Amino acid sequence: MGEDKLLFDQLRRGDQNALKQLFALYYEQITGRLYKMVPDLQLAEDMVQEVFINLWQKREQIRINTSVQSYLMVSARNRLFNHLRANKHILEEIREFHVADSTKDDAQKEMEQSEIQRQVHRAIDRLPIKSRTVFVMSRFEEMSYKEIALSLGVSVKVVEYHMSKALKELKQSLLNIKQ
Repeated sequence: MGEDKLLFDQLRRGDQNALKQLFALYYEQITGRLYKMVPDLQLAEDMVQEVFINLWQKREQIRINTSVQSYLMVSARNRLFNHLRANKHILEEIREFHVADSTKDDAQKEMEQSEIQRQVHRAIDRLPIKSRTVFVMSRFEEMSYKEIALSLGVSVKVVEYHMSKALKELKQSLLNIKQ
């Protein structure tokens, strides 16, 4: 954590080499996490590149209270969420991609699974923003509660509360889904 803070301090002073080093340290990891959320490698790469461009352009104004890695991950995730909100048709394509595996010749089973997947995503979309964010970070980004707490600048107890709330609300929302 100390090394990336030092690199960020150098970056703030206009050191392009520091930007290159931060890029080398975190680009693939952050791109991989975004790709798990949205199976579009080009989109994930574009979002991460935009985060680094923004980091360079606004280097003097940015204040990082956590680690540089956490800051970059949260920035990338937020940029992706904003992009998906603005391009809902892409979100629908992603949802269709995530439909559970089914045999291609069993059309009825595929339709049922597709409907279940849509209901699950609708239930996730209806969660309060903080609970939804914690849920997505935990389940889609595979982050630990401690990593989530660091990224969001909250305690692990707050993360546990929002995760519990999300799971409870999802369970309630999904009781009507028939398998």
